[in-house]
Amino acid sequence: MSAPGLAPALDQKERGECYLAFVRDCLDGPRWVGAHWFQYQDQALTGRPDGENYQCGLVTVCDVPYPELVRAARDIAGEMYRRR
Repeated sequence: MSAPGLAPALDQKERGECYLAFVRDCLDGPRWVGAHWFQYQDQALTGRPDGENYQCGLVTVCDVPYPELVRAARDIAGEMYRRR
């Protein structure tokens, strides 16, 4: 992807780590009531009408999961109720 996303990371490993840090911060913060992921699938390489083509999904445009990000989502799901 020519645009890395809303919050760029060096690689998929760091992307997963950033996701974990984000959700943990939300879980630990008393003012947060929830969090969500921007979108399931990356934006098309050719972009939206305005040209935006972020890598911001859990899966590629070909529906291939990002293993590091999926693993991070599973990890945090296993601890969120205990943590909150």
